[in-house]
Amino acid sequence: SERDILRGEDILSIPRRALVFDETVLETDLGKMLSVIPGLGMDNLLIVFTMIDRFDDESRWKAFWDELPEAFGTGLSFPVEVVELLQGSSAYGEIVKAQSHIRNLYEECTLVFDVLLSAYPTLLDASWFTFDRYIWAVELWYGYAFEIEFPPSTTSKTVMVPFACLVNHSPWPHCVRYGRLDVEADALRFPAFRPCPAGSQVFISYGPVPNVKLITYYGFAVNDNPHDIVPLTLELPDGCSMPDVQAVMAKYGVTLDHNLRRRRKTDSPMSRKLLGTMRVLVATEEELQAMLSGQKNPMRVVGAENEARAATTLRAALTGVLSAVEGAVARCREQAGRVPEGWALGARMCECYLEGQLLVLQDAVRFCSSFKGL
Repeated sequence: SERDILRGEDILSIPRRALVFDETVLETDLGKMLSVIPGLGMDNLLIVFTMIDRFDDESRWKAFWDELPEAFGTGLSFPVEVVELLQGSSAYGEIVKAQSHIRNLYEECTLVFDVLLSAYPTLLDASWFTFDRYIWAVELWYGYAFEIEFPPSTTSKTVMVPFACLVNHSPWPHCVRYGRLDVEADALRFPAFRPCPAGSQVFISYGPVPNVKLITYYGFAVNDNPHDIVPLTLELPDGCSMPDVQAVMAKYGVTLDHNLRRRRKTDSPMSRKLLGTMRVLVATEEELQAMLSGQKNPMRVVGAENEARAATTLRAALTGVLSAVEGAVARCREQAGRVPEGWALGARMCECYLEGQLLVLQDAVRFCSSFKGL
């Protein structure tokens, strides 16, 4: 900020007409033209509109398009060498799946591109419709659009907010409430909820976003992210009474899929649901029957022996996951220097993401090991 911004003062105010969303896009000739193409849903219409409109010198959003970077460098466009740095983590599967999904979407759009180029050969250029151009527009909309309400409706719309989308995210931001159009001002306002002194960078919040989402859709990870998570999928133990275990899990609403979170002060990094699941998975047949009858509740301590078994089993599971992530961190550091030119920052963000996973797991193992039970 060039000057002090006081609490309650607008950091930004963007007029409704400057917003890029279904209504303003459909007001344009290009938007009207795209809206009559069969099978082109609004999400893809906005992407295709962006691919074309960024090259229109008379577009009302020309100044905004010109301010955007030539590449966003999110996980959606990570080259194979960068994606492989994440092997052994949940982000690896997330990014591989997302990249495959986007490639399929592009293939589905090629027919639309062919139709447009055939219908408007003098107005459109085939170079605007390459996969690289498509992924650029996808990264813009997937990573930088906002969900905005337009009163009196309480249903949010996907909106590109020029220039505001370029304000960086922080878990400790200056602005968190900007999701509703100010009807009186006919603008989207970004009020500061805490002051920002002159010379400091202004941050907004993208929400309580874990690093797996940040690196996939924004291309960065946050050190010491208070919203970070580590997915944990448990397995049914060998020799367990499968029908009874499943019946108890259904009765108390627990599953095998959980998230470990950063611990705050004396809180547990493990949810009550996870602890309840562990008590069920290590329960004896007698304990399972007591749970089914309601005499015992796995969301609370079932018994000293059950608690000890649950602690030992969970600690072993966490140690195995921790070992895998430690290996992933070591491989990432070893191979980071071999990524293609221009992707050094992406490699560093992969390392930052993995280090965050390591912190969550180490915290969980320490918590589990410090208890005789859970």
